[in-house]
Amino acid sequence: MTAIVGLQCTDGVLLLADTEETISQESKGECDKLSLLQLPQGRVLIGGAGLSHFIEYAQQTIERDFLVSSRSWPEILVDANTLFRKINRDTLGFYKGFASELVPEGIALLTAVNSNGHTTLYRWQNDSVVAVDPRKHDSVGCGIHQTYALLREINIRMGADAMLFYGVRVMKQAKRRVNGVGGKTEAVVLHHDGTAGYFSTGVTTQIEELIAEVDTFSSGSFLSLIADVYSKDEEFEHLLSQVADKIRDYRKRYRQLRFR
Repeated sequence: MTAIVGLQCTDGVLLLADTEETISQESKGECDKLSLLQLPQGRVLIGGAGLSHFIEYAQQTIERDFLVSSRSWPEILVDANTLFRKINRDTLGFYKGFASELVPEGIALLTAVNSNGHTTLYRWQNDSVVAVDPRKHDSVGCGIHQTYALLREINIRMGADAMLFYGVRVMKQAKRRVNGVGGKTEAVVLHHDGTAGYFSTGVTTQIEELIAEVDTFSSGSFLSLIADVYSKDEEFEHLLSQVADKIRDYRKRYRQLRFR
């Protein structure tokens, strides 16, 4: 399994995924779980949780069925539930009659659909396709209870470059807490203007390292400024100045990671 996180940004939709794939109880591998499709109606960014060959089949089916259609996105999405049920039947039908413990979980998708100058986030899960509230972020796959809790803490919307920091932090914590989520973090944004931005796993790895420093700093020096109510004013101001300098350093390093 995997974890897919979708963040609603002011300039589009950002999807993040871990790269770990559990092949069996004894072995694991890595694979890409985000793909960008160019269709006549616009671009579609897909993040899939489930067995990799199931996800590949789903992507190919969506691309094939949408490519042969001249309908608009609203018309296509009317039939999206039927399409998703077909994908689940085709992938899980092979296991009919197998013991339940041998049957893999069905797939779940987050898709960002760009049409008419806007990118909309959709969740494909449990045989249904629904549009995600534009005021909320979402996730599918392993550990959704943990990721939902983390996403609820993100009660702001900014541009994708800024939201990347939050998204990588969610993925970092999910990889630490949830079995079946691991490897590196890949991230792609589909902007409202239809352009896409790719964030390399090398960059997200360095952002994770920066986040580890920030979290340690936040739980130590930063909180002590509030808790130590008995420190003298001059000591407080000195510590506050040091904290401000550290925050400026973190901000500068993040900017360098994103725009070097």
